[in-house]
Amino acid sequence: MQLAPWRGEEPYTLRKEMTSMILLFASQRNRVVETLESQLADHKIVRCRSVASMAQRLSKPRHGVEVVLIIVHNSEEMAGISEIKELVRDMRIVMVLPHHDEHMVAWGHQLGPRFIAYADNGYERIGAVLQKMLQVPLRRNAAFGRISP
Repeated sequence: MQLAPWRGEEPYTLRKEMTSMILLFASQRNRVVETLESQLADHKIVRCRSVASMAQRLSKPRHGVEVVLIIVHNSEEMAGISEIKELVRDMRIVMVLPHHDEHMVAWGHQLGPRFIAYADNGYERIGAVLQKMLQVPLRRNAAFGRISP
């Protein structure tokens, strides 16, 4: 929104555009994390190494956080993330699960992710999925408290 100049001043913008941010949960640094960080080098990434730090970050105002990328390494991490699912309820989530175990997949679907990949196969596509998600603005539906792409 452009505002009119005041007595000879330059016109200015009321609100600066925020850069999109990815909140990355990964307790360990491995090839999946390294690959995704290199694919997403143009975006700001905030990394959380524990469920507690992720919960703390999600409890703050979400200025610019567009997507939550959760890389799960084991069932203990998944149990911890499931405990804070209310904090990510209205976020766009992308998950990387460690394997195709049906219990792990069912657990992951409780969070309502937009995309699920597996650390042992197919995680290379996540960079493209996140790029596409970050191009589509997040719209909030105030009437229902939900988000849409």
